[in-house]
Amino acid sequence: MVFTHKQWNEEHQGRFFPYAGGVIGEIWHNRKYVFGEYSRYNAYDEVKGWKEADDIIATNCAAHNEPTLYPNP
Repeated sequence: MVFTHKQWNEEHQGRFFPYAGGVIGEIWHNRKYVFGEYSRYNAYDEVKGWKEADDIIATNCAAHNEPTLYPNP
């Protein structure tokens, strides 16, 4: 998912709800956008490609070790 910084800040303040449940974790950001992953993208094993998506996200996070805007508590 892609958010503007304003949307990301509003989501963390509880004023913007772009999903029905679960959580969105930041995987990367630049000066214009925040890129997040929805916690339920891999909730069902029968969805094709979820393991590949999981590998891509893990590789990206390992390669770009920049602090997130809202660190996990």
